[in-house]
Amino acid sequence: MTRRYILPTLLWLVLVYALVSLVERFPPTDRWWAFLTPDRVAALSWFAALFALATMMRALRFGVLVRSSVAVGWPAVLTTFPWLFMIGALTPFRLGEGLRAVWIRKYGGSSGEAIGFMVGERAIDFLILLLFGLLGLALAPTTGDLSATAPAAVLVVAIAGLVAATLMGPRLAELAGRVPLLARFGVPQLILAVGFLRHGGLGVIAMGLSIAIWLVMALAFLIPLNAMVGLTSVGGALLGVAAVNLIRILSPAPGNIGSYQAAMVAALFLYGVSAEDGLIAGVLLQVAMLTTMVAQGFLARLISLLAGLDAVK
Repeated sequence: MTRRYILPTLLWLVLVYALVSLVERFPPTDRWWAFLTPDRVAALSWFAALFALATMMRALRFGVLVRSSVAVGWPAVLTTFPWLFMIGALTPFRLGEGLRAVWIRKYGGSSGEAIGFMVGERAIDFLILLLFGLLGLALAPTTGDLSATAPAAVLVVAIAGLVAATLMGPRLAELAGRVPLLARFGVPQLILAVGFLRHGGLGVIAMGLSIAIWLVMALAFLIPLNAMVGLTSVGGALLGVAAVNLIRILSPAPGNIGSYQAAMVAALFLYGVSAEDGLIAGVLLQVAMLTTMVAQGFLARLISLLAGLDAVK
């Protein structure tokens, strides 16, 4: 179990080392305070508001999928998801995401199905972020020696994999159901849940919400990056969103700390932003994100407890 974490941890350490080497020295305190002008604070407030909106859109997507198979009310979904999302984001390797499987069992749902829905969500998000990254690289003033070939190849393979899982899901689930151990741990339900895209309206709604979520996040990045570092290109915002979220796959750090800043510096560097400014922008954006996520998570949890929504109805 420990070995599987060694490579991501080493990669995360390399990223942090690269960040420190690139910046050479961390900006002095007065440089940080100079960034917090009224217009930049306002822009960060817009970022926080749009991030909160994106989180609730994630909750809607989660609810649409879960309610397709389990009788759970919207109030319970909308007050539970921000809490689970916060725990998932703040735990190493996002291990807290597994609490969805625990929560759904209280309503008579399948843990395997809950995890399958989550995997399906992540697959769609991954494809959208890869596309954002490719667009960001294509629109960058300079990409140096970077090539879009590898990301494009990954995108094609990922799309093919999702299509295969969608079309072959029933057959694979049937085969898994014949293996007692796999059936016991809900693997057939997981496989079927991952292929929710084949269910017409459900797939369209989930895909539409996913696209909307990431477009909101792109706008959330563009507003403060324009105010803080003068970024005017939509491509820079798309690349920034893609970089900080894709790097999370490798990051064992709670909250994606360290690797978030390294990804932000690298993305903005391609758009002519200095490493120092990129670092400050990355830190301030992540502070705003974590603050919003924690506040939203605890508020939702408080409402859930006070309204008695945490109990099975």
